[in-house]
Amino acid sequence: MSRNKSSLMKSRLGKANKANRRIPLFVMAKTARHVTQNLRKRHWRSKKLKLKERNFNSHERYGVSVRGRSYGKP
Repeated sequence: MSRNKSSLMKSRLGKANKANRRIPLFVMAKTARHVTQNLRKRHWRSKKLKLKERNFNSHERYGVSVRGRSYGKP
């Protein structure tokens, strides 16, 4: 992944990072252990996020040329 990330990409990665945690113990106690695990929890190696950096780059969105290549609208 690129070193320089756009702010939109950073916010989405941060949101995914916050969501990737276990269910708090008080929730298990409150529901009498009916809810015991987070079904959306993922492992960083086996289940990947479906985010692509190229969708968030501003040069592709606005048609600005980068390193001799032109993207999108002229």
